[in-house]
Amino acid sequence: MDWKRLPDLRRKISSIREAVIGRIGGGGSAEARAQPEPQAAQPQADRQLTSQSAQALIRDIREAHRDWVNAHRHFEYAAGFDQIDYAIYAIEAAEKRYEMLLRQAKKLNVHWRIEWEKGAGAG
Repeated sequence: MDWKRLPDLRRKISSIREAVIGRIGGGGSAEARAQPEPQAAQPQADRQLTSQSAQALIRDIREAHRDWVNAHRHFEYAAGFDQIDYAIYAIEAAEKRYEMLLRQAKKLNVHWRIEWEKGAGAG
């Protein structure tokens, strides 16, 4: 390292630090302070993203339920120890995935049951 450049590096670091603190602390130009428009549009974008992710989660819940039902159906028609073992593992895996998605929907406060009934997914 060139030790003669150390004071220059310290000055650059200090100027960068001041610029960052100025932006975070609210100081700076009037142009930097007058930026509420992107933040006002942010809740709308968040709502759309949340709606899209909620719809995807509901779709995943429907798919997991269908897989769980199919795994039970496969178990009913299994013949032989290997097929029975496979069917049991498939049921357990499908149940775990279904439960995980339901917990995720509950955590995100997604009202999946209403959407489920709209889409006639309960039958």
